[in-house]
Amino acid sequence: MSSINKYNINPISEKKFDGIIWKIKADPLAPLLAIEARNADTRSTSISIYNIEKQQYILEDYTPAHSWDIHLDCLYKGNLFFHIYSNEEVPQRRGIIVYDAKGTLIWQRFDKILLQTDTLGILAAEAGIFPLKALLLNADTGQELQAADLHLSTAVHPDIQVPEPLETPTLPLPLTSSETLCQPVLAATVNNMLVYAFHTQDNGKYNQQLLLAQKNEILYHTLLEKQMEKMNPEGFFVFEKHIFCISDKKQRLLVIKI
Repeated sequence: MSSINKYNINPISEKKFDGIIWKIKADPLAPLLAIEARNADTRSTSISIYNIEKQQYILEDYTPAHSWDIHLDCLYKGNLFFHIYSNEEVPQRRGIIVYDAKGTLIWQRFDKILLQTDTLGILAAEAGIFPLKALLLNADTGQELQAADLHLSTAVHPDIQVPEPLETPTLPLPLTSSETLCQPVLAATVNNMLVYAFHTQDNGKYNQQLLLAQKNEILYHTLLEKQMEKMNPEGFFVFEKHIFCISDKKQRLLVIKI
């Protein structure tokens, strides 16, 4: 299956990670993405940060200490927030571990868990104590702020657009003679452009494809995955006027500027 690219729309970044892309987190206050990749064979976790404005990775394949045991919570103000679990058998979160974009440990507190990012800092709670009682922490130091500030706090979330299921595409999708279109087709409108992610079935296997169109004309079309045993529920997402999609057995991240 050949790619269609009539208008020089190309990925501005295409990186293959050493492991499965396990989690992607966008910074609500900066044009940054954090990618957590996990390799079960080596039991290691690597962390990367992609700067959308610079169109480059400012932290690449960084492996923190005890990397397999820590898990990415969020990216906030350019800093990485992680947690661990009490043990492997009981998935109860414990601790807040914070690194900067250079991979330097800033602060950690194992008596707290992260609840959400906030305009004034981060909302946390005592680890292992229920019901949870929110505390406001300084995101840069981990120090507890005045309880009176809680009523002024407001959660902050990244402005991410995800596609929605579309029953009938507005233009015929390019299929080979042996392919059958599968539902659902995922679609989003971005900058007057339609973005589709869809699956086809070919000889009992699934292929996943990405397509960009404008005014019923295909501008870009490429194959994300091929010969899959089952469909991939994740198509793409849009952040800061860029399309992000995972391909190549969930090991490669494509970035397309629109």
